[in-house]
Amino acid sequence: VIVDTESNRYPVFPKINPTLIAEDKKQVAAAIDKYLNEVFYPKLYSYYHFKEDGLLEKIKEFIICGKIGFEILYDDLKNPKDIVGIIPIDPGTLQKTKHGDYIYYVQKPLADNNGKERILHENQVVLCEWNKYDFGFLSFVDRLRMSFNIMRSMQTSKVLWFAAKSQVRMHIKLALGDVGRTEAIQKLTESKNQYINAFSFSDSGQVLFNNQPNNSGYREFFTAETAASGSPEIEEVNSNGPDLTEVDSLQYWERLFWKDTGIPYDRIDPNSSDSWGFTDVAQLRKIEINFGKEINSIRKMLNPMFIKPIIVQLTLKETEIGVDLSLIDSIKMEWLAFNEYDKLAEL
Repeated sequence: VIVDTESNRYPVFPKINPTLIAEDKKQVAAAIDKYLNEVFYPKLYSYYHFKEDGLLEKIKEFIICGKIGFEILYDDLKNPKDIVGIIPIDPGTLQKTKHGDYIYYVQKPLADNNGKERILHENQVVLCEWNKYDFGFLSFVDRLRMSFNIMRSMQTSKVLWFAAKSQVRMHIKLALGDVGRTEAIQKLTESKNQYINAFSFSDSGQVLFNNQPNNSGYREFFTAETAASGSPEIEEVNSNGPDLTEVDSLQYWERLFWKDTGIPYDRIDPNSSDSWGFTDVAQLRKIEINFGKEINSIRKMLNPMFIKPIIVQLTLKETEIGVDLSLIDSIKMEWLAFNEYDKLAEL
């Protein structure tokens, strides 16, 4: 989404294609276009609070959650003439139902609604869904869950393996003397707390050595002995560091993750086998075209945020401004964006 632009007021706006309008209806289409761009759409954009980063935040929410919902507010529910506001609504509280030819949404009880259900008409709700046939929350991010978790687990395992193997590990045998089992276990536990090394890997990517960020590469041990206790034995188990050049396993899962995103890998790694730039139509790659189509499909999922209130408002103003409702299907949402491969495809 291109937000900052000098030639357009909004990153997404309604547009009527004049080439699809019959000659006798072009004047009406021009009047609708003028009303939308000069009167209603500026209000609609402000109702959503999309100025600054508002639109980007909603797109991020949709990408992560897969569902976003809004309630359309009217000047009068019984005899509406204008849309006067739009407020966000939790899509998880809505249940779609059909009664005769009409569609309604039942909103589950909320804490601030005295525990009562609300019945909302279809024209009161704007709902954008990643998968309209799913009762849960499927989204773009959700489909990356498995490959991301595997990639992160592999990275964690590799880091911990490096940290443990690069240390000088010691095998300590304690001579506890002639004591009972209970006392021997107690002394062993006390000694273990002195000598043990523990590694952990935090969510922030920090390796902790005994819960400290400083990783000790060498330790000295001081022990005491008596004639009755005997001498403890301390020996190295493995003093050889690991071969740090093996990263194929990590790269495999990283590539799988980026493959699931649909983003062409050469956008992530310019040194990959795929070419980074382009010179002519002959270098137009299928993966870029497919990625562009996927982005457009996400935009279409978000279009009801704009199209539905526009259709409702034009229907309410049908008589007042002389709207020809047969032209409503000609209204499309135009998203400002630039994809060099899309431009080549148009050549």
